[in-house]
Amino acid sequence: MSVAGVLRALTQLGPMHVIITDGARGAFVGSRDEIIFGSAQKSKVFGTAGAGDAFGATFAAYLAQGHRIDEALIAASINSASVVQYVDTQTGLLRRQHLDEKVASGYQAIKRWPI
Repeated sequence: MSVAGVLRALTQLGPMHVIITDGARGAFVGSRDEIIFGSAQKSKVFGTAGAGDAFGATFAAYLAQGHRIDEALIAASINSASVVQYVDTQTGLLRRQHLDEKVASGYQAIKRWPI
């Protein structure tokens, strides 16, 4: 089954958003209306522990605070890219103000497809 097929099938079961991360390539977010892909941020990887947790928590926090899905995806990508630059799970976590600044100043290619 394709990524689009998986996202379509899962969102039809009830969740508002389904995320599939693809490591250094980026992440897909599916909703009932569209699929969004955000490429991963470039970073030197010293350890991957905590990257998924940072991604998921950041994405959820941004959505809960009223940000758009693409902003949440970019923020999650930036924060997880920061985490992998360290061997532990917490040193690389960005504080909210710093993360907001990076989201506002950085550009990340976002692709969208209707479902």
